[in-house]
Amino acid sequence: MTKLHFIADKERGWLTVVNSMANVIPMDDPLGPAVITLLLDDCPLPTKESVAKLSKMFCLSSEIAIKGKLYPTRHRNICVILGCIAEKLAGPSSTTLLTQDTMDYLFTNLV
Repeated sequence: MTKLHFIADKERGWLTVVNSMANVIPMDDPLGPAVITLLLDDCPLPTKESVAKLSKMFCLSSEIAIKGKLYPTRHRNICVILGCIAEKLAGPSSTTLLTQDTMDYLFTNLV
């Protein structure tokens, strides 16, 4: 966990850690969402700029969510990551995450 904290201490490292969690944590592991939550809780709080870059990095939109039906593991992990970040950020900082594209992505995944 010390190495994780050291890597995620910088913006680029934090983005790498979050992207890796979206791609690596398997769907058949029942502890997957708990692992994501645990790892994100151990990382430093992201800046507004980091959250904006994360949204761009994931290319969140309803079209991506529809295409994501072919890769449910990654998109489940992205939804868990978004939920954890929204929970960690308070007030105006959380509005950076809650863009129209993000909302479209999340609502499309509900269907």
